[in-house]
Amino acid sequence: MRRLLRQRRGEAAEDGLSFNVFDSIRDISENVRQAEELRRLAEGNSLLYHELQHRVKNNLAILASLVDLCEYLSAVLAGGSGLRGG
Repeated sequence: MRRLLRQRRGEAAEDGLSFNVFDSIRDISENVRQAEELRRLAEGNSLLYHELQHRVKNNLAILASLVDLCEYLSAVLAGGSGLRGG
């Protein structure tokens, strides 16, 4: 579908009594298509970014759990109860 943009511009003539009007019509179909493509790509990038954030958060949670497990095992092997604060 073709998209057209009509622009009208006017200016007073030198005699001060008349007014000149200039019309132009421009095909903006390609601009509209490019804008829609950019919007679609931005939505896709946003989805990927949120997925990446989710995976990083999960990986950090796994690392925190491994650190806790190492602390627990160190305490157990050292002869402690293996519980924090005890």
